[in-house]
Amino acid sequence: VTVAAYHHFVSSSTGLLSDIQAALSDLHLDAIPSAGMVKLEKISDAIRDAFRKRDVPDDLREEIAGHLSSSSIFADIDNTYLAVRSSATCEDMPDASFAGQHDTALNVKPTVDN
Repeated sequence: VTVAAYHHFVSSSTGLLSDIQAALSDLHLDAIPSAGMVKLEKISDAIRDAFRKRDVPDDLREEIAGHLSSSSIFADIDNTYLAVRSSATCEDMPDASFAGQHDTALNVKPTVDN
């Protein structure tokens, strides 16, 4: 999924941006070393939950499904499972790949309902 698709998801998901901002509101960048991993994990969990509570917009869902169904890689789509990995700036370069460094979901069934 492209950055444009991510932005579309965020901008069309009512209240998502404000949920993200609320989760980050009491985190101060200069205090991150002292904030501790527990606090950062709670903030991350809150943001992840905010995303999971939202539905993927129909047009984006249809676009993803269209790409999956038209790909020869997924000829047997009913028996296909995917690894869905995070990607960020410089995660995938010609001489190094860090895809999934932030998150990976395994055995994702590629259906319109996912």
